[in-house]
Amino acid sequence: MNPVPIVRTLLPCLAVLALGCASGGGSPDRAVLPQAPVSVLVGGSVSLGDRREALYWKDGKAVYLESAAGVNAIVTALAVSGTDVYAVGGHSSHPGAGVLWTNGVLSEVPLPSSLPAPTNPYSVSLTGLAVAGADVHISGTVFANSPDSVAVRWKNGSGSVLGGGSVISTASGICVKGSNVFVAGWEGGARYWKNGAAFGLGSDTGAAGVEAVAVTDTGDVLAAGYTVNAGGAQVATLWRNGEPVALTDGVHPGSALALAVAGTDVYAAGYVQVGWTRVPVYWKNGTQTTLPVAQGRSAEACGIAPYGSDLYVVGNAGSNAVLWKNGSEIPLLDGANQTRATSICLMHP
Repeated sequence: MNPVPIVRTLLPCLAVLALGCASGGGSPDRAVLPQAPVSVLVGGSVSLGDRREALYWKDGKAVYLESAAGVNAIVTALAVSGTDVYAVGGHSSHPGAGVLWTNGVLSEVPLPSSLPAPTNPYSVSLTGLAVAGADVHISGTVFANSPDSVAVRWKNGSGSVLGGGSVISTASGICVKGSNVFVAGWEGGARYWKNGAAFGLGSDTGAAGVEAVAVTDTGDVLAAGYTVNAGGAQVATLWRNGEPVALTDGVHPGSALALAVAGTDVYAAGYVQVGWTRVPVYWKNGTQTTLPVAQGRSAEACGIAPYGSDLYVVGNAGSNAVLWKNGSEIPLLDGANQTRATSICLMHP
């Protein structure tokens, strides 16, 4: 069962369209067009007994990408371009490789040809997806033997190892700005790669991790993740051009897991831990807002997408995926089955 949604005009993931026009005759008055309707796509999976099915939700309705009996599959990242819907993830029928769905049609993401033959089979975790024009960019980590893991980026199915390839590295997210490709990750420390060149992300103690990367219209490179302070506490952190800015107080552990840029506004989403409970939060220009969760369940936010006056955040609370629109919690369910969300995109219907 591979239903494919038909769409006409749509936005790329995490993008914002500003609608407005100036009145004629040099008047300072402005006529603002009504905010266009938008559909919300959330990538993830649903648990069916001892296996998982890959799917995404479009405006709360599940679209299944894989429903074959005995197959495990998950969506880890989602993107749209033109009338095409892309998703990447894992699939038990393709061990040792990641997979890409294009309008519901599955293809394997091949390993980089430069990788040596492993002692044991490789495993692959695809972590990010960006579509720019006709090009499909993917980030991920290949788990091997020596080193234990290698950060990789793919362009149209061709993989390239990031970093030196001789020490442990990982890739956690990707974005494209113009002709430049940015990948968030780790290699001896938190960093990002721009077109393959590495840029380190520092912290007071040197301990840090980065989960997402984005670029502003003015060219500032943003990264989101965490640092560890001198007291050993994990601090949610936003880097701008390599300079870290703490998002949390350094007392309650936290991390930023996703980024979005809308004009001059910078959004991040993640969690703060209070006692044994994770609390989902987002930050707008550094100001933290807590998202509501029914029944006090432990939760975190893993994706964020602003659009006009609306803000969409996706995450997981307890055993189910959740979408928040302007702070209101909307469960993403599949009957009584457990669900999991990983990513979000916005598009016009």
